[in-house]
Amino acid sequence: MTPLIQRIWKYRLHYLIVLPALMLLLIFKGIPLVEMTYSAFVDYKVIDSIWGSKWVGLANFRVLFDNPAFETVVRNTLIMKLGYTLACGIAAFVAALALSCIRSHRYRSGLAALFLAPYFLPSLLFAYMVMVILSPAQSPFGGIHTLVLARPDLFRSLFISLEVIKTSGITIMLALATIGATQSAMVKGLVPNRTSFFSRHVLPALQAIGAFMLMQLSSVLTQDTELLRMLVNPLVFESGDALGSYSYRLVFENFELNLAGPLGLFELLIQLAGTLLAYAVIRRTFAKTLFAAGSGSDSAPSNVIQPKPRYNAAGIVIGTMLALVAAFVLYMFFVYPFTAKHAEGPGLESLLSMRNYMRYMAIDLAAVIPFMLITVTLAFPLTVKDLPGRGLYKFVLLILLVMGSGTFYEFLFYKDLHMLNTVFPLFISGIFSILPVFILKSIASSRMTLQEDVEGKGELHKFFYVYLPSCWQPLLALGALQFVMQWNSVTLPTIIMSNPSKFPPLQQFMIAMHSGAGTKAAYSPAVLLQFGAIILLPSLIVLLVFRKWLTAAVLTSQIRNL
Repeated sequence: MTPLIQRIWKYRLHYLIVLPALMLLLIFKGIPLVEMTYSAFVDYKVIDSIWGSKWVGLANFRVLFDNPAFETVVRNTLIMKLGYTLACGIAAFVAALALSCIRSHRYRSGLAALFLAPYFLPSLLFAYMVMVILSPAQSPFGGIHTLVLARPDLFRSLFISLEVIKTSGITIMLALATIGATQSAMVKGLVPNRTSFFSRHVLPALQAIGAFMLMQLSSVLTQDTELLRMLVNPLVFESGDALGSYSYRLVFENFELNLAGPLGLFELLIQLAGTLLAYAVIRRTFAKTLFAAGSGSDSAPSNVIQPKPRYNAAGIVIGTMLALVAAFVLYMFFVYPFTAKHAEGPGLESLLSMRNYMRYMAIDLAAVIPFMLITVTLAFPLTVKDLPGRGLYKFVLLILLVMGSGTFYEFLFYKDLHMLNTVFPLFISGIFSILPVFILKSIASSRMTLQEDVEGKGELHKFFYVYLPSCWQPLLALGALQFVMQWNSVTLPTIIMSNPSKFPPLQQFMIAMHSGAGTKAAYSPAVLLQFGAIILLPSLIVLLVFRKWLTAAVLTSQIRNL
């Protein structure tokens, strides 16, 4: 036991530094997780609380699995996830190859930023834009003569296409960075320098797409739930209803509370298995290439090997054509609503409250500071491979990773703390995100040297003079992305906010969409899109300001949101 005790004492700083963040995680994430697990086996009665309800064993699971709708939504979920993964992989592969062939670094970087822009658009706003475009009565382009969103034969393909448009920018960045890293390694002599287009472009892009597909195992039962909830309707449930929309409707709208536990536990166990498998495979295959590719200051690195002129021309044409789709999304918010004729109805001034707008921006920005502190301290112990208990610690983090936010049990937790209709749940949810911990650890490990052991200056020196200098830029970028995710989310506010005077901007937008429908009191699409453009501005500013720090590795922190 002496060597083990010596190792524990050597790394005592790692245990101490992680305690505050780990305790907060176990309280705010662990307690809802335990309540969800226990409630799956009881006949939950609100008056008796979860712990006072009668134990019924597997009865709730039998009710869930015997429901024909459950089999349908699981099948739909898997089909749409597989379809999205394949479609996004193909689209990203083509776009990344095109961008990698463009000689002009500035033009390539601009197109890459344009591909990323739709991801920074809140799903609620993206869904409303689609609803306007496909509306026979409101479409600004005409030619829509059918209710596209009400057709079961079209819905699944349409939803997959929309997800690809919104999120493929991240996968493009992964593939593009891997191509750049491979070519750089060839120039430095780290790998054989091959001259074929396949070796320099196609093969590394395929490796990155393979890593992306494996990462999707960690979220195999989820889609963009907010986008799906806005677009799915009873007419397309047969082909378009998935676990995210089904569970939200079942629990928060139909109040079938005994099914919340079995649904949550089923999803957690399946996705935990997928996460462990994806983590094990990627760590042994793609991790070194991926995080080496994303360790630079620019996630769209300049090619060290200039492509041939004909490839350059083809890349410019194909890349520009594909980027027009993302440009169209921005056009619908920043050009169309300000040039279209306004219909009768209330104006933008009745929607926009700058005081409320700035209030929630300040809350989300304030949450970024503890988020970065928690992330940097939780990641530090993972950088030590021989740390006693590292495997158990990593497993605990992976369990908390697959525990989503905005669940019924988080609602109960905040309700018991008397935090409903307050901003505290929004702030608290903004300080936790587990995947960035693993991302920061991988980036730091790829940059750190072993000199601190040679010099013998201890772990405190390592933390301040080796670890922090190696990861402060990606940490700031991760904080910026966390702000965007909080600002763009409407699920948790919808659950915990019922006082209209306290609604954040996106929740105000959601209410305005349905306000006075079919009457003169309804907001016109132009006014709502103008409000959407104002809501979107902070996220786009983050993209522009932090563009060079949003490397492929940093953007990987968003993989579970795809």
